[in-house]
Amino acid sequence: MNQCFSNYSKLNKEDKLLMQTIEQLRMELEYYKTIAERPPTQVQVDRKFTLDADDKVYLYFDGEEIKGSSTWMSWKTSGTAILPGNTKVIAIKGVNTYGDPGFLGSTNDGYIVTNSSWRCTKDYSLGWNRIGYDYYNWPGAYEVLEYSDKPVSGINPNAKWIWTQDDYRNGKGDRVVFCRFDL
Repeated sequence: MNQCFSNYSKLNKEDKLLMQTIEQLRMELEYYKTIAERPPTQVQVDRKFTLDADDKVYLYFDGEEIKGSSTWMSWKTSGTAILPGNTKVIAIKGVNTYGDPGFLGSTNDGYIVTNSSWRCTKDYSLGWNRIGYDYYNWPGAYEVLEYSDKPVSGINPNAKWIWTQDDYRNGKGDRVVFCRFDL
């Protein structure tokens, strides 16, 4: 700022504050201008999201539970919901009652698949399924099985069965998990 105005040191306190505010606004304007000029990262289109679970899931888009998703209780019976194009968060609460746990899901075009890029934890926290929740310390999802180990019609073969890593196979592991994927 001293370079822009040669007599900066002679200004009174209010004028200096005004100059600093103008400079801050100029910098913010430049920042938002670069954001506005960026091309969109994706075209917002609605997609079908198909999900299967062993044993039970609750599906949320941007924190809102998808009605009926809790009835998708058998790994042989998947469910499908419309994923609005403006969705920011897909969140899944998984419940395992017996045997190997996991869930498997994808959009109809394979744009989104369950895999280790999702984040999962056994620890419940208020707002875990909502936009803006800080989940970055959650570990990556554990890929329990390949699609081909337990294939499900209507789900992209690139999807993986996921859960948390904690002793999932010995029957003593996490019975309830919380997983999410930010778009």
